[in-house]
Amino acid sequence: MASRGGLEALSAELFSEVILYLPACQDRVSLSLVSKRLYDKVIPYIYGHWEFNGYDHSFQSFYLFLRTMFENRVLASHVQSLDIQDWNMKRSDRLADEDDEYPNPAERLAHRSPEERARLALQEEIQARRKAEKALLRQELQRQEALEEEMYDQYIPFFRKSLDTMLVPQAYSTKVGRFQEYVNNRDPDILLGVLTISLPNLATLYMTIPEELVGVLNTLAEFGGGLVPGILENLNTIYVCSALYLGIKGHRQYHLELDTNISLFKIHGLRSLSILTAMGFNPFLTDLNDKMVRELSRTSSLTDLAFDESLADPENIISILSIPKSLRSLRWTQYFSCCNQIYFCTTPFYDNLGKSLIHHKETLEELDLDLRHVPCSVKGHAGNPHAKVEDMIEQVKEKWENNCHLLGSLKEFSRLKRLKIGPEALCGNRPQGIAPARLPDSLPPSLEELTLPFCFSVLQDKRNTQLADQIWIHELVYLVQNSASNLRNLRKITVLDWSPCLDRPQNGDWEIFKNVEIASAEAGIEFLMLNETSRWQTPVPYFLEILPTRNPGRDY
Repeated sequence: MASRGGLEALSAELFSEVILYLPACQDRVSLSLVSKRLYDKVIPYIYGHWEFNGYDHSFQSFYLFLRTMFENRVLASHVQSLDIQDWNMKRSDRLADEDDEYPNPAERLAHRSPEERARLALQEEIQARRKAEKALLRQELQRQEALEEEMYDQYIPFFRKSLDTMLVPQAYSTKVGRFQEYVNNRDPDILLGVLTISLPNLATLYMTIPEELVGVLNTLAEFGGGLVPGILENLNTIYVCSALYLGIKGHRQYHLELDTNISLFKIHGLRSLSILTAMGFNPFLTDLNDKMVRELSRTSSLTDLAFDESLADPENIISILSIPKSLRSLRWTQYFSCCNQIYFCTTPFYDNLGKSLIHHKETLEELDLDLRHVPCSVKGHAGNPHAKVEDMIEQVKEKWENNCHLLGSLKEFSRLKRLKIGPEALCGNRPQGIAPARLPDSLPPSLEELTLPFCFSVLQDKRNTQLADQIWIHELVYLVQNSASNLRNLRKITVLDWSPCLDRPQNGDWEIFKNVEIASAEAGIEFLMLNETSRWQTPVPYFLEILPTRNPGRDY
């Protein structure tokens, strides 16, 4: 028997630090075999997090893991986080035929020199050989997947019996409780829901949501809402994003309607929800969605909410802000570009957003509104930074409300420490109206960090590139000069230029921030000027670990 000492004698805190140096699961398994005492220490780290990707892993591994969770409730109690991606796909789908990505070979060889034709013919031959190899590999994967389905047939009786033991009878009377009727059809949507309710200590869930496969969301909502005591009581953090199917690159698109996520707000213990690339409410279910939002108003205990790379109608997101009782942080990033089309030109909505945020003024500590509007050059459009209200076309005037481009005062947000927002939402502009209060009078004394993303816009004469409106810069100087009396906690100011490359400012344009820089140095405030040229794009969504927490990220 191993002596009492070394790793076995370490406290739980020290052992958790040491185990980080063994990130590979196989290494941890080997360590657990050394002694019974080490097994007890290591096993929670082996089963603490489980990942599954339909494109990379066999469904046999999914079935085996699910069966293990049912058979061994001690091991199931160790699982605290799941990372489930593309769970409705198969490994063979990654090798799907993509012929239409390539142009017709005859067209490629036409009008070419003999040398070019020889080189292209060789490329075609190599490509055809690779395609044949891929076809053989796909056939083999499909054969293995057929065997996995046969294996699943052997598990059905066990799954049914385990569910009978786990769930109380009244669970079967609900629309998601009839799992006995679903386990027969190998539906990954239902099976994933079965997996989540089998993990008593599940705290964090990362998952992609394929189009129309939202049964797992209903399962989480029903059982997380207290349908069966002891199930999903510890689930407090969820990250979701839309699935992006592999295939022809030009045909890839996201599809995650925002209303499919509303049910998640019913989970009693949920505290953090991050949604990546969500579209707006289903236009055919407007009345139903409005009713659901009203019924859930001020019922959720959610404190941290994020809409990353949103594709939704802003009013949809604003309405959802009425569901949480009190938010601690809100992050909303979205890129608006109308392409000079009136039907896609977004009318300002900051006034309604400010009214919705008022309900969280006593608890909100971080507000990140990185909402980027590409300037529209069409006269009379809402997105034109030079258009006056009286000069806008009738379609815009009908939607325009007084001060709709202004967020309003944040003075009463007594706990707000970090703020990121477009400066014109705070200060206004000359064509559409200036804010009634000076900038330092609109911000709370608790503010520590202020980030102002802005866009340099080409003026209508296009003879030079400069800021379209300089009001907010003068207000920023005034804010820094009065920070000692109004904003004593302010320690950092960042101006973030995200202008398109063609509108990149000239070197002399940065001189306009010279007064801000000088005033900040005198006030002891850190002042940064940053460029960010990239537009948000997520070719393949995945969950990226950034800073101390995992968040949905993007694959550049």
